[in-house]
Amino acid sequence: IHNDIQPYKPPGARGVVLVEGLAGSLGLVSCLIQGNPIRGFKVGVWLEAALASTTINGNQIEQCGFGVMARKPIAVRELAIDCNQLTRMAEAAVLVHSMAGNDSLARVSLRGNQFDAASEQPGTQVSCRSGDIVFTDNHGHHQRSPKPGVVHTGRSLIVASNRITGDAPSSIELQPLNKDAYTLVGNITSGAITHNGGALLPKWVPLNPILP
Repeated sequence: IHNDIQPYKPPGARGVVLVEGLAGSLGLVSCLIQGNPIRGFKVGVWLEAALASTTINGNQIEQCGFGVMARKPIAVRELAIDCNQLTRMAEAAVLVHSMAGNDSLARVSLRGNQFDAASEQPGTQVSCRSGDIVFTDNHGHHQRSPKPGVVHTGRSLIVASNRITGDAPSSIELQPLNKDAYTLVGNITSGAITHNGGALLPKWVPLNPILP
């Protein structure tokens, strides 16, 4: 909490790392990463450990390749990425692949984050195939990519009150594994919002205006 984290010689490899072996040997089940300026790394926060509950809150992550990343699927019950500022990301602000823990289905939330990224991949991408994703009150810009700024895959999706802009024709791509288990209200985007690669149902269109 409240550390100023930057590499001695940038770019550093990883700023904050939750290591699988250390967490397991100490019997850790939860973690809070809060209020840290993190800058100049290839990955700002790297998640490896299978913790039951992890909160990443109120961090200022700047000039990194990836802001928050779990490239390999991690077993997690609850993951909250809330109220962070992720600026000038060279690759992606958030890239997380999670899977359910042994005792409960996974729950992932991204709320109140500000981010910008410039790469060929989505700016924010979360895959929670055996659990649920909440994505609300985020403000993001994604450029230099034909892919959507936001791509989420999960058992169910709640997407509300976000402002997502960028260069791509599609700003948000929703991939609910149960095709009807999603809600989409009050988002403002520069491009279309798509559902499993296709158009939204007509009932959602007037609730999510596209910028002129």
